[in-house]
Amino acid sequence: MAGLLHDVGHGPFGHFFDENYLDTWGVDHEVIGRALITGPLAGLIGELGASPSADFEPGEGIDPRWVAYLISARELDGFTPPGWLAALQPALTGAFSADNMDYVPRDSYICGVSAGPVDVQRILHYSFISERGLTLHAHAAEALYMFLNSRLYLYHQVYFHRTVRRIDLQLREVFRPTVELLLGGNPLERLDRFMPLTEWSLLSDVDRWTHGSGDSRQRELGEAWAAVVARRLKWKLIYQGHTDARDIPSAALSVTREQFARQLRERLPSSLRNIVFEVDVAAQESRAFNPMTETADILFYEPLEDRYRQSRVLDLFKRLPVRMALFRIFAHDETHRRELIKAANEVLGLTA
Repeated sequence: MAGLLHDVGHGPFGHFFDENYLDTWGVDHEVIGRALITGPLAGLIGELGASPSADFEPGEGIDPRWVAYLISARELDGFTPPGWLAALQPALTGAFSADNMDYVPRDSYICGVSAGPVDVQRILHYSFISERGLTLHAHAAEALYMFLNSRLYLYHQVYFHRTVRRIDLQLREVFRPTVELLLGGNPLERLDRFMPLTEWSLLSDVDRWTHGSGDSRQRELGEAWAAVVARRLKWKLIYQGHTDARDIPSAALSVTREQFARQLRERLPSSLRNIVFEVDVAAQESRAFNPMTETADILFYEPLEDRYRQSRVLDLFKRLPVRMALFRIFAHDETHRRELIKAANEVLGLTA
């Protein structure tokens, strides 16, 4: 059930909804998901009487809090999980979780990107629960490395692709006001209105606005959505800064879009400090398990030494030759390209 419901709290456009609407209340789709599982869905979950393989024994059932606990790495308020449940949590939320090993090959296939081999079966075969929790046998280290490599490649080629980011920038301008009209507040306080809100319902509503339905504000938003859907994109990429995965400075990982934009303006000539541009800090995205900011521990078992050791995801990324774009600047045209590039290089310490 946790596998089926782990993303039940997602709003339209997935993690984009988290970053551009739920941020107002400091919550994310996992918080919403837990509210749904322990609220409207609790009765249905509690009434289940069988697994896919057999009926439950008399008196057996599923506590909705078990499911809610498993879908997030955070603690569940007011709930102390039994040991067996705590041991399962990394399988749903860890670095090589079921979700991760599903979306990497799936998204690669759907997007037509060859991300390399992902030997899920080997990782599963060598995963076990030890006295210290979810553990990976050292024999699967290379399979995990290939998986992490594929995941990082997918971020570079798909999730952080320059055109995806251009669409995100334009969508950000209309997304929040649109959802405010359709939902009108914190989803936690109006779950009945949140549950039917999907990408299909949202796009259907804005399409009606495009064709004249609604008031002037709704029609204006409808036209803006029509431009996004038709990929009439107004932002052009004029700067892209790269950094090697192994050389990511800690300061760079903590810089927000707002901070990067402010620092750029401070270094522009005074006459240009009010020009229109947008920035993108890819490492700050909250999309699930961003490999550029992941610090989750992985527990390995070394059979020759009969010992366990912890390894952070970023330790494994040190071997990767992949380069990751971190900083981008977009503008409507290239009029001030040279000045913006100079300012960006100064901000990132890339000047001689």
